[in-house]
Amino acid sequence: MSTRRTVVFLHGQPGTSVDSLRLRRALPPSLHLVAPDRPGYGANPRPATGFFGNAEFVVDVLDAIDVESATIVGHSWGGGIALRLAQQHPERVDALVLAASVGPGAVNWIDRLLALPALGEALTAPVFTLAGPIVRPRYRRFLHVDSVDQPERQLIEQSLHGARRRPTWRSFLVEQRALFTELPAVDAELGRVTAPTTVVTGTKDHFVPAATARALAERIPNARLELIDGVGHVLQLRAPAALARVVVESVERTA
Repeated sequence: MSTRRTVVFLHGQPGTSVDSLRLRRALPPSLHLVAPDRPGYGANPRPATGFFGNAEFVVDVLDAIDVESATIVGHSWGGGIALRLAQQHPERVDALVLAASVGPGAVNWIDRLLALPALGEALTAPVFTLAGPIVRPRYRRFLHVDSVDQPERQLIEQSLHGARRRPTWRSFLVEQRALFTELPAVDAELGRVTAPTTVVTGTKDHFVPAATARALAERIPNARLELIDGVGHVLQLRAPAALARVVVESVERTA
């Protein structure tokens, strides 16, 4: 298997591999950043699944690229995947970086509404359908997609094209319901996480409360908490250099 230090970035809900573009640019070229489209998103043809299924998907990704273990960076909902992976497959995880991650106390009343079978669909589908054509062009400009080299641009276009073609709101709802059916089990086993863990949160995060970050740092053995001042939920987009610093430190801790 490869001896190159690998970092796997797991995007949130919704999202695609494109979410990591700014973080990728901020990381040193010596690191191998892998950022897959998760099941149900982007160019990934697999159906959406919960935290458990996504953790097995990451194992498949590592096997496919012949990597024994990696530093796992999980953003938001992706943080729950990173935790489950560390619980079920500790030998595949060198270190964890939980960026604005879900965890104890992260689920609120809005999440409960969106997870309801009929009401969740009625609320979610129109928002995704109407907002997509407006958000995607602005997203491309924000990331400066046209400035990347041609091979990477092709991968980005595949991901964005896949996101346009599929009903992403259905994937969102599958994962929304997993917050109630699977996240409690992930939270209950935080003490099983043995990988060196850094919990990162922005001081202006209005999606995942600061109490969740503190609970993760307290309940995961030997975890540490990093605050990024003046930044909200999407740390990889708004503070890529600060998040990259944490990732590099996490890799170095396991060297």
